[in-house]
Amino acid sequence: MSVTIFATSETTQTWHTSSSACAPTCSNTPTSGRTTPLERYLAGLSALIRDVDGLLSNRGEQPPDRPSWALIAELLVGGSGYE
Repeated sequence: MSVTIFATSETTQTWHTSSSACAPTCSNTPTSGRTTPLERYLAGLSALIRDVDGLLSNRGEQPPDRPSWALIAELLVGGSGYE
């Protein structure tokens, strides 16, 4: 499963896909060498999304063709504590 996040501001519109391709651009930020709460959350969310099949199989559920809003909400909340 791949998650795409759309970020927008008054002057910029960008698409970010959850993958390791972001790593080189993230290292050029002013917080280089430090992990911000947002980075920790996004890393946890990314890890949880990569493991969603295991999460569902542990509960005896099959991965859906299209995720429900309940599953999306569970992933968004779970990203804050997943390591």
